This record gives sequence, C-alpha cells and structure tokens, in this order.
Amino acid sequence: MSDLTHIDEFFGDSVKRFDLHANGFDQLMELNEKLGEGPLVTFRRIYSGQWRVQDIREVLRLGLIGGGTTPAEAHKLMTRYFERSPLGEHAALALAVMSAAIVGRKSEEDPAPTAIEAAVVVTGGDA
Repeated sequence: MSDLTHIDEFFGDSVKRFDLHANGFDQLMELNEKLGEGPLVTFRRIYSGQWRVQDIREVLRLGLIGGGTTPAEAHKLMTRYFERSPLGEHAALALAVMSAAIVGRKSEEDPAPTAIEAAVVVTGGDA
C-alpha cells in the first residue's frame, strides 16, 4: 500500500477529501459491515457497472468521513447532494475513491490511481 490513499474531488458545493484508508482499516471495515462483503467485492461490482445504490452511497459517505468530514456533516452532504443528483456521476466518484484506497500513491504530485490500475491489483493482472 502506498502512503497516500485520498483524493480531493468536487462534491456538492466544494472540493472534498475522500479517503477510505485514512484511519487504518476503520472505514474499510465499516464498509464491509454495511454492505456485508469485502471492499474488493464492492470495487469489482462498481467497476463492472453492477453496483447497487447502497454501494455508491456508503463508499462516498465513508470516504468523506475518512477524509476528515464529521459523520454528521457527511450525512448532511449525502442527503443534500447524493440523493438529489444523477447516480452515474456518483458511481464514477465512488470508483475513484475505491481505486485510491486500493492502489494509493507515493506523493501528492503523483496522479490519483485509475480504476484500471486498481482492477489490475484486484484481479491479479486481468483488468
């Protein structure tokens, strides 16, 4: 795992930090509990386009919390912006959040990892 696992992306009304791996495995373990499956299964489903609404919602909500947003503020953002916007744009963001958690990067100057790079890690080379 690389040192940096966050991405900064526009969500709602401003740029927010998303990080599923900021506090060790806290957010990833909660994702596992909420969805009843491991994070790599969730990644594969989002990557393949077979995602469920709760997959996208929980990845973004927990990514916000890991990125430093309080749970109360994350809930408010999800209610205000997630539930009132097209799901497709949120699916792309959730895929980026998951990719950053899986691949990471060495420095802020490095580009955020792509979903293809994460898929190679997840599948052992068969993206």
